[in-house]
Amino acid sequence: MEENKIKITDLSKAFGEKQVLSHLSLSFEKGKISCLMGASGSGKTTLLRILLGLEEADGGTLEGIEKPIVCLFQEDRLFEDFSVLTNIRAASPKASPQEILLHLTELELGEELKRPVRKLSGGMKRRVALIRAVLAPSETLLLDEPFKGLDEEMAKKAADYLLRHQNGRTVLLVTHEKKDAERLGAKTLYLPSPA
Repeated sequence: MEENKIKITDLSKAFGEKQVLSHLSLSFEKGKISCLMGASGSGKTTLLRILLGLEEADGGTLEGIEKPIVCLFQEDRLFEDFSVLTNIRAASPKASPQEILLHLTELELGEELKRPVRKLSGGMKRRVALIRAVLAPSETLLLDEPFKGLDEEMAKKAADYLLRHQNGRTVLLVTHEKKDAERLGAKTLYLPSPA
């Protein structure tokens, strides 16, 4: 196997009668950002869950993925009653409040450090979840629609933020938007449409 690639070979996964992934083979570069695209139901989120170890493939192999792996799910999965600071520190206990404040400021959330998450808008919560994922210690970062719910201007700022803080990590990002891949200068991988 090539040293600088994560390689998925002949991967299959079904849920009952529903075949979600069928003999999927693809590879992407370590230390780079890659975008995974495909129609709804093509298995993008299932593939992320297999990479995370949350689902087991029915067959095939996965080589080269480096741990620890951090994932930003489609749902923000924040602690609604806790502050923005507490939410981020839950995943990054070594990050100082000052460092967290700098990251929040980059995405226009500098005033929200001590605010309970439940008082934030949907787009603000998404940005907090992205910052939490970026700050968490990882070798591999899996992002499932990280810019969902952000307007055009904020999605661009969030993409620029991700580029600034990639720090040589492997990033695999699920998106429905070709412009996300363009903003990130990312290689695009396509999953075949479901049968």
